[in-house]
Amino acid sequence: MDILKSMADLQAHGPVGYAAVVLALAALAAAARVWALGRRARRLRAELDRARVELEGMRAAPRDWECQIERFDVSWYPVLNILPAAHEIARVTVGLPYCRTCALPLSQVSGGGAWRCPGCDFKSTAALEDVSVLDTVAQQALRVFRVKHPEYPAPARN
Repeated sequence: MDILKSMADLQAHGPVGYAAVVLALAALAAAARVWALGRRARRLRAELDRARVELEGMRAAPRDWECQIERFDVSWYPVLNILPAAHEIARVTVGLPYCRTCALPLSQVSGGGAWRCPGCDFKSTAALEDVSVLDTVAQQALRVFRVKHPEYPAPARN
């Protein structure tokens, strides 16, 4: 009933009444569109802020960098734990020696200082567990890292 009465009112005002209704509806549609776009923009901005926080967390997180060092007739795979945000090398872990031929970790022969490969029976009589050997491998890993990443300062010597 109300719709018929509104239609009769519009007909009484002629084309000007129709134009006013069309303009009002267009303005209402435009306002709804602007509101929807603003809502989408706020949602996208919130997603962008979350992604920025996650990226900063990833940049600040410690990372591991590994390389291969061939020294004392065996291969070593030292791991450097680095802090990218602070440009610091937190720790160097030398790990076990590996066979150069078959890339298996060497195991220490019981009762002696010899190391043996379980795959190809390669034997190393060098004292690979000696602190000076491990320090030499760690220093070489630091040199390799510093060549590839000159922005990291040299660690302080104690």
